[in-house]
Amino acid sequence: MRNALLTLTLMLFGLLFSPKSSAQSYSAEKILVPPSIDGRIEIDEYPGQALLLQSQMEPERGAEATVRTEFHLTYDDNFLYAAFHCRQDSTAALVANVRTRDALEKSDDAVFLLLDPYHDRRSGYVFLLNALGTQTDIRLRDDGRSTDIRWDAEWLCRTSSGNGWWSAELRIPFEAIKHRDDGGSWGVNAGRVYRHNAEVSTLAGPLIYDYQVSRALEVTGITPSLRTPWLFVTPYATVWGERYRGREWDTEYDAGADFDVRLSSSLTASATINPDFATVEGDEEQINLTRYELFYPEKRPFFIDGNDLYDTRIRQFYSRRIGDIDAGAKVVGKMGPVSASLLAVHTPERSFEEGVAQEQTWSTAARFSMDVLKSSAIGTTITDRRTSDGAVQSFGVDYFLNLADTWKLTGQAVGTAPGALDEQYGFFMRFANESSVHHVHLRYTQLGREFMEKLNQLGYITDDDRRELDSDLEYKWWFDSGVLQYIDAEVRNNVFWSLDGELRGYHVKQDLRFYSRSGISLDFLHTNEYRLFERGFDNHSTRVVLGYNTDEWASVASAVEAGKNFDRDYTLYDAMLQVEPLERLTFTYTLRKLDYHGEAEEFSTVINRAALNYHLTPDLWLRLVGQNHSADDRIYVYSMLGWRVLPPFSALYLVYSFEEDPVVPELPAAHRLFLKASYRLGW
Repeated sequence: MRNALLTLTLMLFGLLFSPKSSAQSYSAEKILVPPSIDGRIEIDEYPGQALLLQSQMEPERGAEATVRTEFHLTYDDNFLYAAFHCRQDSTAALVANVRTRDALEKSDDAVFLLLDPYHDRRSGYVFLLNALGTQTDIRLRDDGRSTDIRWDAEWLCRTSSGNGWWSAELRIPFEAIKHRDDGGSWGVNAGRVYRHNAEVSTLAGPLIYDYQVSRALEVTGITPSLRTPWLFVTPYATVWGERYRGREWDTEYDAGADFDVRLSSSLTASATINPDFATVEGDEEQINLTRYELFYPEKRPFFIDGNDLYDTRIRQFYSRRIGDIDAGAKVVGKMGPVSASLLAVHTPERSFEEGVAQEQTWSTAARFSMDVLKSSAIGTTITDRRTSDGAVQSFGVDYFLNLADTWKLTGQAVGTAPGALDEQYGFFMRFANESSVHHVHLRYTQLGREFMEKLNQLGYITDDDRRELDSDLEYKWWFDSGVLQYIDAEVRNNVFWSLDGELRGYHVKQDLRFYSRSGISLDFLHTNEYRLFERGFDNHSTRVVLGYNTDEWASVASAVEAGKNFDRDYTLYDAMLQVEPLERLTFTYTLRKLDYHGEAEEFSTVINRAALNYHLTPDLWLRLVGQNHSADDRIYVYSMLGWRVLPPFSALYLVYSFEEDPVVPELPAAHRLFLKASYRLGW
């Protein structure tokens, strides 16, 4: 009897801590002659019968897909091959507008291949492309809930189309992804976005949310060759000129290199010497209506690989805290059930005529995450920042548990040193239930009185001395017929106190979105909040957004928001336009205008940003960006002629930028011109 109870308990525990998944499996067949990657599928190039993408995620989860999509998968020693043949309704126009790499979402007709090379049901990769052949590659963590679009891989795709159909072929080098080499099972899923019906269908499912790794099809038989390059060197050379107003051009030359060593098929060591970030585009100007620090994403290539592992709510490692480095090293990958990222970089002291602009710093971060149960994980993070003034460290543990089908439990605890741990700590616990049409969560967070100062030496949080309770409730209604395609409603709430029990703030936000079949959308947003700083402030705002085709890339929208912000009445105007005026030429424009008015001194600021992109091919393009912030007359212009010779690592860039910041008179207007060439070599 005792054994029977134990067996029953273990069975129930296994059901509770594992998401439901399809029982399907598939055996991939190896080929000797690779298919021609031209977008036209020849049946004799792909062995076996085609698989069908039949399971809807949206709009009706679990229903059968309304259009036929065939999928093929095969491989040879060095590459994985996939092909899609997509039928279209004869009256449905093919929606394909995005031409910029890594800008593709679900706004175009598109297909994607999801790979879980370890079959750990937690992590993986997505290769997404639209009918134009525009590529987006994504790395997945946390069963697909955490996505890193900054990750790039070298892969080939081609598309073709005809009356009532379009097709795509992909070729992915095994060396581009970290994978198992023991011949074990992979997780594979394939999906399609069909804009005519706002439909997302997949091979295995139904998915609860985009890119849910644990639902992938189990695929056996994939045995990559172990004869892949083990060392990659990417040297670069750059020549650049700089001219400040009232001065002559100053020309300099520079060189450096990135090194990648494949310690195994799943583990890579990397190093960089004198990295060049001249081609990195500047941050987009923002209007900050809060008193908290803004967050900016990392764009520098060296920091991207492995950075997603640090994406926790209490962010211990925020690489934007690190200035221009002259050397760095890291190890990223997976060893059995443990994912790891270790990084160390050196920032040299840099001086200008006005004084020291950057102090010498050593920054180190280590992150380990171990798979537990069937699709859950526990992790730990350690950071260290050292300057001439001393060192600051942080130590943290975290977990996420996937409970049953739609439930999830997450949490984290962090401490910093040196100092008193009872003042320099933070933790949270969160319980959530979510699907493709709803989301509910409840979370408790507590932050010590002196936590932010130490953590933000290398991390990112916006506040401390805080006990917070927050919740979120969202639901999306889809309609089979009628004027409306869907209604999306969301309510967000949070309230927080100081550790002494004094109310410091609350926030209540209600969003309601109507989207019609004609493409017209209407959004209503209302917010009430209280903030205690030097005294209490009652803030509120109401926002209305009118748009057309905003679920697709080619779209237009305008918004007006009015309310009170820290005792000042304000009105905020927004406008957005994204169009393709000519074939291969895209134009994006955004406008933000903020007016403060009333009894206090009136104030107005405007941010204009425009971007032009012209793609001769997916890997040869011209980009021009201009932005202006009227509050301080700051002007920024950025232009790039780029050619990915062997995408994405071997490339040639010609960049011009102009920046003027009247707020900092000791840094006059600067013209900069860069020419950079890099080429990746493998042995």
